[in-house]
Amino acid sequence: MKFIKWGCLFLYYTTSCFCLSPLFLMEFVFCRWVLLAFLLFSRAHSALGVDGLNGDTKVRGVNLGGWLVLEGWIKPSLFDGIPNGDMLDGTQVQFKSVSLNKYVTAQDGGGQSVSVDRDVPSSWETFRLWRVSESDFQFRTLKGQFLSCDGVGASVTATSELPSSTETFHIERNNNNRVHIKLSSGTYLQLANGYGHDKAKEVLSKHRSSYIRPEDFQFLYEHGINTVRIPVGWWIAEDPNPPAPYIGGSLASLDDAFSWAQTYNMKCIIDLHAAPGSQNGMEHSSSRDGSTDWPTSPAYISQSLDVIDFLASRYGNHPALLGIELLNEPSASGVSLDILVSYYSKGYQIVRNHSSTAYVIVCQRIGNADPLELYHANIGLSNVVVDLHYYNLFDNFFSNMSTSENIQFVHKSRETQVESLNAANGPLVFVGEWVNEWSVANGSQMDYQEFGRAQLDVYDTASFGWAYWTLKNDRNHWDLEWNIRNNYLQLGQKSLPAWGYGYLDAALALDELNGAVVKGVNLGGWLVLEGFITRSLFEGIPNREMLDGTKVQFRSLSLNKYVSAQKGGDSGIVTVDIDKADTWETFRLWRLSERDFQLRTLHGQFLSCDGEGATVLAKSVSPDSKETFSIEKNDDGNVYIKHSSGKYLQVSGNELRADHEGIPTRDEYGATFHMIINGSMKGDYQLGNGYGLETATEVLRNHRSNFVTQADFQFLSRNGINTVRIPVGWWIAQDPPPAPYVGGSLEYLDKAFEWAQLYEMKCIIDLHAAPGSQNGMEHSSSRDGTIDWPTSEENIKESLRAIDFLASKYGNHDALLGIELLNEPHAPNVSPGILKKYYKDGYDIVRRHSDKAYVIMCQRIGEGSNLTRLYNAIADMGLSKVVFDLHYYNLYIDLFFNKSPQQNIDYIKNERKSEIKSLNAGPLVFIGEWTNQFGNGGYSSIEYQKYGKAQLAVYGSASFGWAYWTLKIEKNRHWDLMWNIKNKTLQL
Repeated sequence: MKFIKWGCLFLYYTTSCFCLSPLFLMEFVFCRWVLLAFLLFSRAHSALGVDGLNGDTKVRGVNLGGWLVLEGWIKPSLFDGIPNGDMLDGTQVQFKSVSLNKYVTAQDGGGQSVSVDRDVPSSWETFRLWRVSESDFQFRTLKGQFLSCDGVGASVTATSELPSSTETFHIERNNNNRVHIKLSSGTYLQLANGYGHDKAKEVLSKHRSSYIRPEDFQFLYEHGINTVRIPVGWWIAEDPNPPAPYIGGSLASLDDAFSWAQTYNMKCIIDLHAAPGSQNGMEHSSSRDGSTDWPTSPAYISQSLDVIDFLASRYGNHPALLGIELLNEPSASGVSLDILVSYYSKGYQIVRNHSSTAYVIVCQRIGNADPLELYHANIGLSNVVVDLHYYNLFDNFFSNMSTSENIQFVHKSRETQVESLNAANGPLVFVGEWVNEWSVANGSQMDYQEFGRAQLDVYDTASFGWAYWTLKNDRNHWDLEWNIRNNYLQLGQKSLPAWGYGYLDAALALDELNGAVVKGVNLGGWLVLEGFITRSLFEGIPNREMLDGTKVQFRSLSLNKYVSAQKGGDSGIVTVDIDKADTWETFRLWRLSERDFQLRTLHGQFLSCDGEGATVLAKSVSPDSKETFSIEKNDDGNVYIKHSSGKYLQVSGNELRADHEGIPTRDEYGATFHMIINGSMKGDYQLGNGYGLETATEVLRNHRSNFVTQADFQFLSRNGINTVRIPVGWWIAQDPPPAPYVGGSLEYLDKAFEWAQLYEMKCIIDLHAAPGSQNGMEHSSSRDGTIDWPTSEENIKESLRAIDFLASKYGNHDALLGIELLNEPHAPNVSPGILKKYYKDGYDIVRRHSDKAYVIMCQRIGEGSNLTRLYNAIADMGLSKVVFDLHYYNLYIDLFFNKSPQQNIDYIKNERKSEIKSLNAGPLVFIGEWTNQFGNGGYSSIEYQKYGKAQLAVYGSASFGWAYWTLKIEKNRHWDLMWNIKNKTLQL
């Protein structure tokens, strides 16, 4: 046996030159383990879904590998600047003597002498580097002892357990990889130890701030990923000053991840990926040299539990936390089951000390171990998850498999395993790591798509869900973002329903909405006002009970008769001789000021008077000063009416004349009238004209900025709503618009598109209010209830200009789903011929700007609307991507008021269901408005739940989907979707 002796400068023994053969395991054959096919997994669950996922039932996640815990193979460039970068901590080297052609060996793997007498190197001849500097190292043997030399002339042994200066050697390399080894009298982990603290801090600070960004979370959210699993190292608990050679700053980055996750409605799993001393000897557990020292040190285990306590106390109640994984991939060969179960049980209790809801995730042992051992361990009582890592790699079993064999293995072996786990009673099952890579050489894109689809199909069935490894990677197929962008992994691809007519259009709808038909809500009362939604907006208007469109009747106190416009105004004659008021006796106000008004008759003429002493008639169709009257209230609640000439109206015979001098007294009954308000309107026109521009601008700015916010879109997304239908008024195309409309709605429509895109939702723009009004209602911004839109060619042209404006601005926006040409045109005022032409013209305009946007055409409302006839007429146009909008309310007519709750439910299940089913020979069908209020109201929560359930079941069968009316309302809470969801009277 020959002993090596070192001098201070060169080898004392005559053999002074060695070949250095680094064993760089850069393929990391040990770093992503797969459980072989013969291992039987047995995991179980007792839940229908994962709590806290904001409407999703399972985790669809990705690992942020290589970010806060480094893995050189993920981003090798981080290590490029390290001097002598192929000799980092843990590098495995062998030394062969040039003179003897033999290898240096630590007898029995360490603990004894060192010799140079082996022809073929093995584990005894392999040493792991501990790097002290660029050229100074310590050499660790298989069993953990260090090569040591007491000084000049002394023999090298392998008996030291704790390295110091006598275990430190200087390696001098020449160009042909031969080295001189000398003893060092002087006396650091891979990147950090390789660079040194200052340079490593610079490199890691740049890496952490640029590798994962908010845009990555947005990208993930946009592609259906709802969770990130974030590997962290034990040193994060000692941030910002962890022990050398670790670099602080990972805690700030983890905080950023939670903030970004919350912004994009995602969840976080914190994964203790690297424990002190290393639980598996791999670089991603931050092992210095490949040793697994964690289980052999009670101090390391205790320190790991302290880290769990730190993480649970800091993030336990954070809304973005989904779970904490106690330890990643403990090695079966190094970590005994007893030690692991004890650690997991203590870790579970620590998490529960800070959170009763966070999932506690326990990872399988990797190597020769059956995960069933954890299932039987009774680690915790609630919200426990077992993490399995599936790779068709790292074992010869997969090396020679073909494409079809790999896919078959996933479908048969893995699917059987997951199914058995899901059928049992125990922890939830989480496929916490998997990848769209295999050992198949030269696989085509289609091969990868099929392999990825097979994995998604199977891992989607795991009761807790899955997380892909990893988000970013220098190796493309390991990189989720690359897979998505290059269509190698097709997330969310589902089988399409076999609808009859409209199948292709429906398929396109599914594509736009990531696999779903519209589940929407209307943003009513936001950009188009409706008083019944936001009554408080109108409370500050002076004389607010007398706004434009308010219906009034006047009864003469002297005759006890009503003022009447004969034949509704068509005769021009005004009398005071009617005992009971009806439509001829009802006048609609046009408000000029707080006290000044013009009075419009049933058929559109205005009350008019030529001046002092003249009779009041109803002939004018264009109001001016002669048609202007002041209405003054006295203390008795009655009114006097003064003409613009300065004279008060009084009864003369059965006529009205403007001939009373001065303010009437209480006992002058001929000039005194009792005014009855018989209906009012509260829309955009009323608010703008009631307040005046300055105050109305202030009121609406406050309303628009607070009534619907980004937080509402987040709430909707969390609860499964994928689309918002946004009512707009024609004046949005002229922002700032003509008086009395108030500008600013365009700005908030832009915000809605921004928020929708942020939360992966879609927008339908709905022209809810057309010039002149298409239905006479306040939500069409009618001034006085008159339907003037269809009678004016200019009104129709103005509407088409609004459609052109909207289509040109939003036609190619990613968040646009469709444009609705007109909301609720009224029959019989809007004839089928006028409407059909308008719809065709509007369709052509939209198509000039977008070939993907849906063009939505609403049914007529009112008597004689004949829904089927209009539907068939639209179908006959032969247009593409057209949707027919139906509005369903069990309200407004005696048919529904007289029904019991169950009868209303039966009506939904029978008549409504039959009608939807019958509309199958043309456009897609959209239930664009419906609500959970019905009949006479005042029912029990259970009755509302049953009614809502019936509607969802039936309206969910509509080929385009549905949109609830409305998101928010100040009163009448059963109209309010948010209230219904929070109070569980509507269970989406």
